[in-house]
Amino acid sequence: MNAFLRKYQITRTDYYVVAACFAFIALCGTLLYLDLTRRVQASGEQIGTITFKRNTAQRKYTEQVIWEALDNEAPLYNFDSIRTGDLSEAVIVLNDGTKIDVAENSMIVLNLSEDATDIDFAYGSIQAKREAGEGEEVAALNIRSEDKTISIDDQEGDVSLNKGEAEDLDVVVNKGEATVASSSGQSQRIGEDERATVGDSIEVQKILLRPTAPANNQKVFVQTGTVGVRFAWEPVAGNNAVTLQVAGDRGFGSIAATRTVQTNNTTVNLSEGIYYWRLSSRNPQNGQNEFST
Repeated sequence: MNAFLRKYQITRTDYYVVAACFAFIALCGTLLYLDLTRRVQASGEQIGTITFKRNTAQRKYTEQVIWEALDNEAPLYNFDSIRTGDLSEAVIVLNDGTKIDVAENSMIVLNLSEDATDIDFAYGSIQAKREAGEGEEVAALNIRSEDKTISIDDQEGDVSLNKGEAEDLDVVVNKGEATVASSSGQSQRIGEDERATVGDSIEVQKILLRPTAPANNQKVFVQTGTVGVRFAWEPVAGNNAVTLQVAGDRGFGSIAATRTVQTNNTTVNLSEGIYYWRLSSRNPQNGQNEFST
């Protein structure tokens, strides 16, 4: 045994070799960490800024494969990809005044040219608004989702888009007009307070229910205890009954409260948490049950 130990006795050179190996591994790990977390210096002209309503968002430059967290009021550049996660909401303001509200779990790509403002909409929910000043001209706004396109040529416009797991794109015109093109090439003009379901074809219907307070698509935050939250909406044609649903998730799989009333408002006691809300009522024109946007 002693002969074996003498034969394989560790020398000072062995210590140096081991230390060098550990130093090399540490150096490689540090370089890898810096490469994964570094912020690429963007080139080109700034096209807008991003701010956060809640939590943060991530950005991926066109030449980058790693997503990075964004600072509040961070500058944005052409071809930036922007995505939000759970409970994250962001507002993008472009240099021409176009405002894009990006809801949680959504992703867009910015693509601007001299002639048009193009937004590639991958998934989630967004709202795009523009208001040109008097005598001011702005480029056309095009929102593309796969092979479907929503275009706003007017100086002022406000559209909301939602795209979930289904192939169809849900479009609501809150103000102005928009031109909708389907995947089959069909094109149709839709006006204010109209909703279009866009797939291979285009189905348009008049919006029956319009929430007013809290604002449409706005989440309700209850920080502590139990709070009475007032929900209100515009009066419904025909004075039909309206059902309010409050849920703990955007898909309304976890219903926290349900109220059916004849009035245009009601109050619901909600405990600590984050809530979504929507309305439903029977459309007197077709007899079908419809939900708010």
